[in-house]
Amino acid sequence: MGLADRVLFTGAIDDVRPVLRSCDAFVMSSYSEGMPCALMEAMAMGKAAVSTNVGGVSEVAEHEKHALLVPARSPEALADALARLMDEPALRIELGAAAAERIRSDFSHDSMIDRHVDLYESLLGIGGDA
Repeated sequence: MGLADRVLFTGAIDDVRPVLRSCDAFVMSSYSEGMPCALMEAMAMGKAAVSTNVGGVSEVAEHEKHALLVPARSPEALADALARLMDEPALRIELGAAAAERIRSDFSHDSMIDRHVDLYESLLGIGGDA
């Protein structure tokens, strides 16, 4: 396909952080997803993302706020969204910053623990909201 000089197939990588640091944007073109861990890792690193809006993606990222979300099986929409990110550096920076904050505020260990504690306290009828 003539991609050898433009695409690197690395195989399994134990630590994706160095790879993500070197990227301008992240693209996830899944046809189906549960909880999109790869997307969340990229968002946590402050990378602007384009993703198909499948499975749990919309629970993690809101279109135009944390990422650009496109329909699955639409290579044209995926390409257009990626081109938009490349053409609009300010949007790339804005989405990356909002994505990182979203992961920090709602999906970090501390926030997940706090929500679990709140849930258990509400079920037991104790805590501030009881």
